[in-house]
Amino acid sequence: MKTFIFTLMFISTSSYAGYGKPQLLARYSGADAFNAPEGLYCFGSEPAASIDGVFLGCQDENGFLMMKWNSSPSIIARSERSQFSHPKEVNGKISWYEFNEAGVQRAFEEQDGVQKIIDLKNLGPVFSMVDSFTPGKDGSYVYRLQLEASKNLNLWQNHSISTLSVGEAAHIFPPSSSHQGDLIAKIRRGSIDESSADELMVWDGSYKTVLKDRDADATSSVKAFRHQYAIDQDEVALVLTDSIGEAMVLIKNGVTKVVARAGRDLLSFDYFSPKLREGVLLFRGMDFQKRKVLYLYEKGLLRPLLTQGDTVHTDKGVAVVDYKNQDAIFYGALA
Repeated sequence: MKTFIFTLMFISTSSYAGYGKPQLLARYSGADAFNAPEGLYCFGSEPAASIDGVFLGCQDENGFLMMKWNSSPSIIARSERSQFSHPKEVNGKISWYEFNEAGVQRAFEEQDGVQKIIDLKNLGPVFSMVDSFTPGKDGSYVYRLQLEASKNLNLWQNHSISTLSVGEAAHIFPPSSSHQGDLIAKIRRGSIDESSADELMVWDGSYKTVLKDRDADATSSVKAFRHQYAIDQDEVALVLTDSIGEAMVLIKNGVTKVVARAGRDLLSFDYFSPKLREGVLLFRGMDFQKRKVLYLYEKGLLRPLLTQGDTVHTDKGVAVVDYKNQDAIFYGALA
């Protein structure tokens, strides 16, 4: 089996307008790899693209590793026992963390080719599980403690710990951060039941509610919304459900704009986080021919960027974007 990774390299949104074809970044397989060490397994990770290159967590016969593709591939971190999280980029710095059944162990940061490793200690009570170690502003990280009594997010900065309390929260879904370090999270109040009140909150020094569902606000037109979301500056992207059905929306300054609707513009949305940067929105879905599609929304225009069945150019000639298992065609989220 051969698997291709395609990267759409861009510096600004204008390069999308001239999109012609993907550039082959790497192919990893048991043999016959292109620009990648042979024997890599990278399907479970999510890539991060930065000026320094494309970062991707992988695995080989010796354990877990973090790969970086620039002019040539390189292994920048390796672990024999623990896994690596998805790499994330904030303010030009790529970060990821090492974790196992005992929780988060170490944090890695790389910027301008210089790597820093942080040994993490005293993140919470003994034997408490730590997850979602998400980068924020000024070298800070936000994380959750998997304790029944803990309903808050915690802030780590230079080995100092503080609490980002939201009050009366029954559950906090994994937070996400923008490329500028602003944080966003879905909060469930009352209880963890699906009928409980949900709010979408942004942290930029203080909490601000962006969205409430009908259980939280009887006047809201939103019946529910997913906990896969993206934030860029003062704009938020996510899938919500209203009286018509599911829709991908952009929310900015209290105004909600519908980008695409299931049943009108596509058949359905995939459960992968959308990506949003400088006014460009990317998300996965299925079209009315039941083909997997990467959709692009820019300057008011929605269009497919890459569709199952498309032909692309590789080092071995023309290839078809396809796989016997439809659910695995793109292998996870995009960057």
